[in-house]
Amino acid sequence: MQIKLEYVEFKNFRSYGNKPTRIEFKNGIDLIKGTNGQGKTTAFVHSLVYAFYGTGVYGENLSELINKHNKKDALVTVVFEKNSTRYRLVRGRTPNILEVYEDERLLKFDTQKECETYIAEELLEGINQNAFCSLFVVQTGNPAFSIFRMNKPQRRAIIESLFDLTRFKNMTESVKKDLDVLRAEYAKENVAKSEKENEITKLNAKMAEFRAQEKAFVTERDKNIDLLKKEIAELEAKRYNQQLLDAKKAELIKYEADIKKAVEVKTKIEAVEKSKLTAVKELDIVKAACDKLKSEIVDQEALNKKLEELNDGLTKKSTIDVFKSDLNVKIASCEHNKVCPVTSYLSAIDDLEDTNVLKNKIAELKVAIKKNSDAIAEFNKKSEKMKLLEANIAKFDEEIKALGDLKTIEAETVKLNSIKESIKTHVEDIALVLKLLPEKGKALKSFVAMERPRAPFTPKEIEALADQYKLIKSRLEEYVAKGKTLANLYDFLKKDTIKIFQVKNAFPPLKNSINAILKIFFDENVKVVFNADLEPIIYRGGVETSYATFSGGEKKRLDLAFLFAVREFLIEKNNLSMNALIMDELLDGELDEVGVECAFEYMNGLKGCDIMLITHKNIPYQTSRTFNVTKNKFSELTIKKDI
Repeated sequence: MQIKLEYVEFKNFRSYGNKPTRIEFKNGIDLIKGTNGQGKTTAFVHSLVYAFYGTGVYGENLSELINKHNKKDALVTVVFEKNSTRYRLVRGRTPNILEVYEDERLLKFDTQKECETYIAEELLEGINQNAFCSLFVVQTGNPAFSIFRMNKPQRRAIIESLFDLTRFKNMTESVKKDLDVLRAEYAKENVAKSEKENEITKLNAKMAEFRAQEKAFVTERDKNIDLLKKEIAELEAKRYNQQLLDAKKAELIKYEADIKKAVEVKTKIEAVEKSKLTAVKELDIVKAACDKLKSEIVDQEALNKKLEELNDGLTKKSTIDVFKSDLNVKIASCEHNKVCPVTSYLSAIDDLEDTNVLKNKIAELKVAIKKNSDAIAEFNKKSEKMKLLEANIAKFDEEIKALGDLKTIEAETVKLNSIKESIKTHVEDIALVLKLLPEKGKALKSFVAMERPRAPFTPKEIEALADQYKLIKSRLEEYVAKGKTLANLYDFLKKDTIKIFQVKNAFPPLKNSINAILKIFFDENVKVVFNADLEPIIYRGGVETSYATFSGGEKKRLDLAFLFAVREFLIEKNNLSMNALIMDELLDGELDEVGVECAFEYMNGLKGCDIMLITHKNIPYQTSRTFNVTKNKFSELTIKKDI
C-alpha cells in the first residue's frame, strides 16, 4: 500500500481558530519551530490521527478536540493519493461530519459505521492507530521510545501493540466469546431438546389416548349399527302398507263418530235425568209442604159453626146483662134475706163467660179461620204444583225411555272407546313403522358413513417434530465437536505460543535494522540482540553492556535507532510507504550535537519523503522549509522557505 499525502487542512481544531490552516507535504526536511503549547504537535500529528481514525492521539474526549473558544465547526481535511487514486477525507465535530471523496466523487454510505469501516479496511487496510503512529509519526511520546528501560510486561505489551500482536489477544477473546456463545447456544438447544422430548412424550400420550378413543368409537359405532340393523329388521317384520293404514284411519273416523253420537245421547240423558232429579227433589219438597199444611188444616165449617155459636152467646150475654140489671134492683129490695133465690140465680148467670172474653175468643177464632183458609188455599196451590211436577217427571221418564238406558250407553261408549284406542294404537304403530323405517335407515347410513376420530396431529406433524428433534440432536453434537475445537484453540491461544513465535520471528530482521542504524549513530561497534524474553541486550566493542552505562545523549541515540528500526521493519513487513515522516521533538532533550548530526545523516538518506522535524533547538543544518507556530488567542502557522 502506497499513500502519498498531498495536504492536511484544519480549523477550529484544538488550539487553532476559525481561519483554515493548510499544511502541504513536499520532499525534504522541514523545521517546525515554536515554544511549548503553541500547537506544533496539533498541526502535524493530531490533525492526521483525527482525520484518519476519528480519535485523539492520547485518547482524549472528542469534545476536547473542538476549539474551546469557538466551540463548534471543528473540521479536518486530509487529501492523499493511494495506489494512483486521489482521496479527500473530511471529518468534523459540531456538527458531526464524515465524508470520503474518491477523485472528487462523494462516496455514499447508509450509516457512519459503514463509512468508518470503509476507511479502516479499504483506505488504511487494517493499519491500527499505534502502527500508524510508529510508521509515520516518531515522537518522544511514542510508547516504544524507551524500550531499553521497560520491564518485561511493559516490553511485551508494547511489542504486541507495535507488531499488531493484539490481534492474537483479540482472537483469544473472540474465541472465548465464540465459546461462550456456543455454550449458551448449547444450553439453549439442550433446553429445546428437553422441550421437544417433552412434546414427543406428550404426543405419544395423546396418541395413546386417541387410539383408546378411536377403539371406543369403533366399538360404539359397530354396536349402534348392529342395533339399528336389528331394529330395522323388526320394523320390516311388522311393516304395514299405506292402504291398510288408510282403512284403519277410516275405521277410526267411524268409531269416533259413533262415540260422539253416544256421548251426545249420554249427555242428553244426563241432562234429562238432571232435570228429572231437580223435579223430583222439588216434588218431595212440595209434598212435604202439603203434608204439613194438611196436618195443620181443620174443618172450616166447624170453625164457622163455633164462630156462630160464640156470636149467639155474645148476643145472649147482652140480653142477660139487661136482665141482670133488673135483678140487681130486685135483689136490693129484698132486705134481710139471707138466702135469696134471685141471688142464687144471679150467681148462676155470673158463671157465664164474660162478654169481653167472648169477644176475644171470637177475634181469635176469626184469625184461626183466616189462617186455616190461607193454609187451605196454599195447600190447593201446592197440590196443583205437585200434579205439574208429577206430569213433568212422567215426561222425563218418557224422554229417558225414548233415549235409551244410560248404563247400556255408557257400556257401549266404553266399548267404542276401547275399540277406538285399539285402532288408534294400530294406526300409530303403522305410522311409527312408516316413519321409523326411513329414519332408522338414514341413521344406519350415517353410522356406516361416520368417520373415525381424527388424530390431534397429522403424520407430517409427527414427522416434522421428529425431524426437529433429530436436527436439535445433530446441532448439539455439532456444538460439542465445535466446542472441543474452540476450547482447544482457546487453551492454545492463552499460552501465547503463537505470539511468542511471531515476535521471535520478527526480531531477527528488526535486530538487523537496528544494528545497521546503530552504525550511523556510533563510531564504535555497538550492537543489539534480543534474548528469549525479548529483552534487548547491548554489546559495545563485543562486550555486553547495560543501557545504564551509556550517557544521556548515547541513550537517546539508542532509542532513536530502535524507533527508526521499528519503522523500517513495519514498512517492509506490511509493504507500506508514505511520503511523510513527522519527528516530534526527537532531537530535543539529551541528544547532543553528534546525535543530531547522526539523525540528519539518517534522515537525508530517506528519499521521496517529507520529514517534518518538530523541535525547540536551533538546528545548524539547512532545511527545505521552516514552519513558525505562534500563539496569542489562537495558534497561527507561518511558513518560511529556506531553499
